[in-house]
Amino acid sequence: MKHLQILNLAIIGLLMLLTPQTVKSQTKKGNLLIEGNLGNISLSSNRNDREGGFGGNKSKNWGYNISLFPRIGLFVTDDLVVGSTVAMSHQSNWSASYRNDGTKSNDGVFSAARIGYSPFMRYYFTKNAKSRFYGQLGIGRSIDIYRTNQSTSYDAAGNVTSTFNSSWKSQFISGEALIGLNHFITENLAFNSSIGFGYNKQTLTIKSSSTRGEVTNSNPENKEITLSGNLSWNVGFVLIITRKTVK
Repeated sequence: MKHLQILNLAIIGLLMLLTPQTVKSQTKKGNLLIEGNLGNISLSSNRNDREGGFGGNKSKNWGYNISLFPRIGLFVTDDLVVGSTVAMSHQSNWSASYRNDGTKSNDGVFSAARIGYSPFMRYYFTKNAKSRFYGQLGIGRSIDIYRTNQSTSYDAAGNVTSTFNSSWKSQFISGEALIGLNHFITENLAFNSSIGFGYNKQTLTIKSSSTRGEVTNSNPENKEITLSGNLSWNVGFVLIITRKTVK
């Protein structure tokens, strides 16, 4: 994430050098704001080798996460935007463990997708400049489209000894506070970058079952509530559609 933030700042600096020094103010009452952002992008991979104890094992894990945040808003007054964000995200993770002799002992896959909406207010601080700083507040709700976790265990001959399956349904209530920058490349198109803090309250319902041999057991449904906070960053572009001022 640190490297992406450094790259983000480098892109902003390059755009500031290449962009013409004059640009009309676009944050006028009646204008429309259309924005697309990518955020929370991560790729992960790790490997663990253990020796001794119960004979040792090796494991590896890899996965990715990506989020998309399209926004649309209306300037209700000069410099003040009211609108809504549609948040979409996808996450996948794969894992596998091996015995010391190289035979696989178990593997698993986790996959999830989420969609939600978040009304927001944004205020631009700087006036009549090609680089416009803003503050933004939002609150919203999201749900899981799907969230599954599957794992399989094997004996030394490669035969399946047991399986585990679980499906989750989540509802999220969230809030965010952002500080961002729009750097206008043209009069109507700007590069956007923001960083902020997010708050989430997750209500999670879990259903699971396990199979060993020919016997399948269904576990009781569980419900959990989790509160969390996180730093977030977004990068993308903003299009301002100018319209006549509504009187």
